[in-house]
Amino acid sequence: MKICPKCGQELVGDRCPKCDGPEIVVNNNEYLRRKKAYEEKQAKQKSASSHSESAENTEPLGDVLAQLKKNSTTAVKKVQKVRTKAKHNLNGKQIKNKDSSDEGQNVETQAEESSGISRSTRKRKRNKNVTLVIVLVAVMLVITAATFGVYKLVTRKNQILYMSYNNKVYNVSSLDSSYVCDMQDAIFAADKKTFYIAEWPEEIEKNKLSETCVSQNGKYFSAVIYDEPSGVYSLYAWNEEGCFKVSENKLKKNVKTITDGGVVIYTDVEMVNEEGYSGDYSLYVCKLSTDKSQEKGSRLLGNNVKVESRLRSAYVYSDSNLVICYNDSDRLYTYNYKKDEKKTIADHVEAIYPMSEESAYLYTSQIKDENTLSEADSLVYQVDGTFMYYNLDHDTKITIGKQTGVNLSFVYEKKNSCIYVISSSAISYAEVKDNKVGEFKKIDQLGVQQNFMYMSDESTLLYVNASNQLMSMNKGTTKQICEQVKDGSVTRVGNTDNGITYVVDQTQYYRSDLSASEVAMYTESGLSDTTDTYLYKNRLYFYNAAKELYSCTLKGKDNHKIGQVDSLWLGY
Repeated sequence: MKICPKCGQELVGDRCPKCDGPEIVVNNNEYLRRKKAYEEKQAKQKSASSHSESAENTEPLGDVLAQLKKNSTTAVKKVQKVRTKAKHNLNGKQIKNKDSSDEGQNVETQAEESSGISRSTRKRKRNKNVTLVIVLVAVMLVITAATFGVYKLVTRKNQILYMSYNNKVYNVSSLDSSYVCDMQDAIFAADKKTFYIAEWPEEIEKNKLSETCVSQNGKYFSAVIYDEPSGVYSLYAWNEEGCFKVSENKLKKNVKTITDGGVVIYTDVEMVNEEGYSGDYSLYVCKLSTDKSQEKGSRLLGNNVKVESRLRSAYVYSDSNLVICYNDSDRLYTYNYKKDEKKTIADHVEAIYPMSEESAYLYTSQIKDENTLSEADSLVYQVDGTFMYYNLDHDTKITIGKQTGVNLSFVYEKKNSCIYVISSSAISYAEVKDNKVGEFKKIDQLGVQQNFMYMSDESTLLYVNASNQLMSMNKGTTKQICEQVKDGSVTRVGNTDNGITYVVDQTQYYRSDLSASEVAMYTESGLSDTTDTYLYKNRLYFYNAAKELYSCTLKGKDNHKIGQVDSLWLGY
């Protein structure tokens, strides 16, 4: 948009229709400053010519909008048509996988043509009132086109608070929740937070659904169908191009993830008896592709690759296109599904500890199937009782040493050159120098619940010790946060970097970070847990043991009961 530097008038053409000043493009702040200065000058002068010109060119907003509506009926209809076609929905995105930016641009062009507005005509000088209307129409259409073009990006950055109750999903963006969809219609990504409402292919019988999964960007969907009479499992993948049957047999299927690039990573398990004992356990990778040679349109195809037939466990590092595979022969290796390459890490492996997606640089056996973090470049494994740290990118190893205890977890801080080992009973610390780990020193005794978290942004380990003290540790140095904390109650507040919540004397407290003052949120007899607490729109949302959802301000005020809830999550 062109702005006159003299009076601040928005203009089309080479000269300002209001003061005949030269054209120039300035930023919005500059525009407001110049406009204010000009208006103050005109008010002081109170000249007749100035008053006449202002009256001629500055119509009431209502008159402008009325004229805009009169002269742009076709444009509005086109915009409404696009809005109807684009099946995006803030309350769980109902999608029709099609780029909307091109449609928005076509609408702009068609609307201008239908209104008799050509490019050459726009360059000519027109009546000032008509020019203003054209400018407003163009702005409206440009904004509309831009909105459709960046919608996915916007929604990806603006999360929504959801809850489920009685198999229904609700939007809890305000104190009054609103219905979104039934749980069976919501297809979740591997993170169990992002979900979409899809158009189901005819091939899929929804009453036989076993599980579903969708890629993070909502482009690819998958579903497992189980036919009980025949005992057959069928795995389907689909997008706007069509539906493809990935696999069908009597082996139970589990989709670990389906990537934004159209790669389905799944396992086949032989069920031996009713107790669920599994026999053969295989890993497959299916790469989806589009065949556009069809006369009646394109179709979806897939190429299945059997990665492992004797699988023990597998984890996906999707940012690196890797599957971490651990088989029955005690071999640990990676499979790059983009390059179709295997690389052995070690043999005779006894246990593996991949990186947790919940916290970078924390290595634990209790993780999800997929890690989407860009930092996921390493893991810890055990060979002959000795624990090793391995970097996938640089193919380097560091010997951590022999460790005792059960439910082990590890933290390796590269920037601070230190390693923590957390067991069911203790926390130990050692420094790392020249890729060699020094002697470990026991720092503290953990509580029975083994309640800890690693805050990678702050390089801080937070935990509850055996004396029910909430402690923080940085580079081996500990600091007490508070006392009499209920063991097992400390959790991270969702949608925050360093927010935590915990229970002391049957009251739930919140801290925005470890150095902030605690805020009392809620008090209830027998309160012992703070599962699923989220910060959303400057309010805290949480629920108690009775599954009652509450909300309060960041100061613990205006405590408001929303209703019953089965689960709560922050998604897209």
